[in-house]
Amino acid sequence: MDENGNPSIVYMAHDASMTNPRYNVVHSIDQGITYQPEMEIALSIPDEACDCCPAEYVIDGAQHALLYRNNDVNIRDIYAVYSNDDGLTFPEYANVAELNWFINSCPSTGPHGMFNNGKLITVSASRVSGAYRTYISETSTNPTLSFQSTTMMTPPVNVNGSQNYPRITGANDTIVLVWQEAETSNTEIYSAITTTGTISEILNSKALVNNSVQGAQTNPDIVYANGKVHCVFQD
Repeated sequence: MDENGNPSIVYMAHDASMTNPRYNVVHSIDQGITYQPEMEIALSIPDEACDCCPAEYVIDGAQHALLYRNNDVNIRDIYAVYSNDDGLTFPEYANVAELNWFINSCPSTGPHGMFNNGKLITVSASRVSGAYRTYISETSTNPTLSFQSTTMMTPPVNVNGSQNYPRITGANDTIVLVWQEAETSNTEIYSAITTTGTISEILNSKALVNNSVQGAQTNPDIVYANGKVHCVFQD
C-alpha cells in the first residue's frame, strides 16, 4: 500500500505446465476499486524466479521495489527490481545479497525489505555458510540502485543452530528486525534493533521476543509505528 491507500499486487505467473516462472505487478490508483494492466517487471534479470520463495513489494513515496529470490542455474540470490516513478517503469535491478548460494531445490524462504534514508534495506535467509542464517543487506538508491554490503546476523551459540524467516520494519534511524531461531530443534523468536541506523548496533542488540520458551514459536512478522513495535508470530 502507498501512503494514499492505493495497493500494488505482485504475483507469480507461469506458462503452460508451470514453466517460465516470473513476477507481474498490478497497480490501483483508486484505492483498489480498479487495477491498471499487469506489468512483467523482472524481464531484464537473467534466468527465472525461484518459484517457491514468496516475494516482497516495497513502496515509499515514488520508490517501488520488487524483492525476490532468483534462480540462475541454481544460484539463488535475492534481487531487487527498482522504480523511482511510482511503479510506472522498472529500469534498474541489482543482486542485493551477493551470497552466491548454490542449491538444487527451492528453499521456500523469501526476502523482506524497506526503504530508509536513501537505501533499500533487505533481509533474507541463506544456508550458504552451511547452516541457515539471517542476513541484512544495504543497497543505495541514489543516484542509482547499487549494492553496498551484506552482514550475517549474530548467529546461534550452537554452530548447528538455524535462523530463518526474517522480517524488517522501521522509520528514519529506527530499524527493527525479527526472525525465528533454533539452537537445536526448538524455535524461538528473536529481535534486534538500531535507533541510530547502524548495522553494528543491530548485531549487538539480539534479544528473545517470546515470554515462554515452551513449544515452537515460528514465522514472525513485525511493524513499527508511532514509536511502538508490534510483533506477531505463530506459537
